[in-house]
Amino acid sequence: METSAGIILTYKKKILVAHPTNSAITGTWSIPKGHVEEGEELLETAYRETLEETGLKLDFNNIDPEPILIQYTKKTGSVYKKLYAFHYEVQSLESIGLEYEIIPFQQLQLEEVDFAAFLDENNLRKFMFWRLEPILKFIK
Repeated sequence: METSAGIILTYKKKILVAHPTNSAITGTWSIPKGHVEEGEELLETAYRETLEETGLKLDFNNIDPEPILIQYTKKTGSVYKKLYAFHYEVQSLESIGLEYEIIPFQQLQLEEVDFAAFLDENNLRKFMFWRLEPILKFIK
């Protein structure tokens, strides 16, 4: 079973999501996340993947160490992937090295993602991968 970890970055009732390179425009966006390497802690993976995909250097101490678990299930009900998502509340864009709610193109890991931005709930519902709906509780 695949295990991945990522970070739910919230800012002013918005969540940072990224569009996977060469994917459909709707139904594919996700939080920065990736595969947990052997011997790597979940929180380390979440931090590393966020840095790699977005170039954002977060204050590691501000990440909530208690993740939510999102399980990907087949139609049969069996789980084939587990995503551990940690929350990080952004106090100001400047605190994470941004001027705007869109990640500068040159910071992105283009092999993985071609756009990343903070989106409100309406846009999240249009663009994000449906399995990630549990993350919306962080913007209520």
